[in-house]
Amino acid sequence: MKSVNPGEKKTLFVFIIIALEIVFALLTFINFYSHDLSIYYDTDTFVQASQHNFYSVDFFLDWRLPFIPLLYKILNCDFIAIGYLQTILYILSWLFLSWTLTKIIQSNWLKITSVFGVLFIGLVPEFQIWNNILLSESISISLLVIFVAFLILHNAIKKKGYALGIVGIAAIFSFTRDTNSYIVLMLALFYLVFFFVQRPRNYQYLFLTTFFSMFFLFTNFTSEMLKNVRSDDGTPILKRYQIPLFNIYHFKVLTNNDTIEIFKKYGMPVSPNLQSIQKHRNWYVLLFREKEFKDFVFWVLNYGKNSYAKFLIFHPLYTINELLINQEKIFLLANKSSIFKYASMPKVTSSSRFTINSQFPNRFFHQAKNRKELLQLLRSKGIGHTFIPFKFILFGLGGLLFITMAMACVFRFSWTRRDGLLYFAMFIFAFPHILLCFHGDAIEIERHCVGSLAHLLIAIFLLIIFLMGNLFDKKKK
Repeated sequence: MKSVNPGEKKTLFVFIIIALEIVFALLTFINFYSHDLSIYYDTDTFVQASQHNFYSVDFFLDWRLPFIPLLYKILNCDFIAIGYLQTILYILSWLFLSWTLTKIIQSNWLKITSVFGVLFIGLVPEFQIWNNILLSESISISLLVIFVAFLILHNAIKKKGYALGIVGIAAIFSFTRDTNSYIVLMLALFYLVFFFVQRPRNYQYLFLTTFFSMFFLFTNFTSEMLKNVRSDDGTPILKRYQIPLFNIYHFKVLTNNDTIEIFKKYGMPVSPNLQSIQKHRNWYVLLFREKEFKDFVFWVLNYGKNSYAKFLIFHPLYTINELLINQEKIFLLANKSSIFKYASMPKVTSSSRFTINSQFPNRFFHQAKNRKELLQLLRSKGIGHTFIPFKFILFGLGGLLFITMAMACVFRFSWTRRDGLLYFAMFIFAFPHILLCFHGDAIEIERHCVGSLAHLLIAIFLLIIFLMGNLFDKKKK
């Protein structure tokens, strides 16, 4: 048989990789064009924050962390342009991660496998759908992917440029969503350990640790100062974090007599009718309007956040049990994930500039009268049927990770390599990330957790590729 020229073989592999990337980009654009561009109730908060002068303090302290409002301001709140930006950034981020893996992997077959796997994760419909919804989820996922790519590059190739890239992306990523800075903090601790353990010491790790810690502190200081300047329903102006905090106490703490008794020990005042307002649709307004709840409101505003954090830390069984109870919502395991309800929100029909005075619709604005009718409506539009759902990818990668880890035990692969330690740390960090997203609010669990699920899938896949690379190395020896 005629042998294949190594140069021709390499060209073939490059062609396959480029073909996979082109197919991914085309499928993502097709998916984007197949669904309407939707606005959501919270879209208004980004628009409102973007209306302030960039040089004023209000731009940075009005309702949202500043990066998404800054993009809205740059694009003049043109929703069509924002939708295109989200989609293009999403495509480029996954292509960048796939290119990164080809830079650090030696085996051509493993390069193709890694590119296919990464882009396959990028096609998960529960991630793709956010390109069509004007919120922070799509951009946050894209920045996470770029962040991971820079971490991998810096880990493999110790160049100052990559370290600066990590710092720049970490800064933007931290100021995109409230929970993102906690990932940065976890990585700061990881690099701090690396700095002291490795010999000779690499001061780039200390550099990254310092900046990551600064971003975490500054982001959380900003989050503490963010306020809701809208108060049309008569409720007082609150800090940004206090609104989900009231959701937590209303939907989680006050619904369980055992937790009520625990929080009473923390000093939480409980009036006779406090639990009865659970049935009221306007419970939030009633809390501030009725004098009976004045002490409770004061306590939540001043002691609620620390008390809830203390409760989660000292009651780990509750923390984990709540996760297990809500696993269907968190991990999108339902036959038809309710995450696609966001795609049924009001549609953007033109690129006309959004105005604050517009009559903004209720968050569940659609023709459906009940949940069953809503799901039928979504199915009729084909929403969510593109590509393979998240749960199948999760189970498939989970099973593959189990197999490769079993092989690692049999062949005694080394975990002390820097890349293996980084991927394993990212995998471990995914679980506190999920817990933070879940316990950070009591409503819209699926939406709040979607970024942490992208984190989990990427970390699992990187571990699999690392273990498969070790297997290839063993075979060569």
